[in-house]
Amino acid sequence: MATIYTDSRTTWVSLKNNSIHTFLVDEIRRKVTEREQIDWKIHFCWVKAHDGIQGNELANSLTVEAATNEDITPCYNKV
Repeated sequence: MATIYTDSRTTWVSLKNNSIHTFLVDEIRRKVTEREQIDWKIHFCWVKAHDGIQGNELANSLTVEAATNEDITPCYNKV
């Protein structure tokens, strides 16, 4: 089982609402379905942002570092 935590309430709600179809939400759903077909169990949880949760604070720090470091080559093709 894998639990994925997000501080994006919009993302969390979008994943739960099957009538919402954006590229990223559909891509996440597709990946989850692929994993569930090989007996993975994936659960999404929402956590409050900027509330002192250590893992969330670390993720936020790494995001800022990556976004402001000009030496890091972007490795995505859709946002």
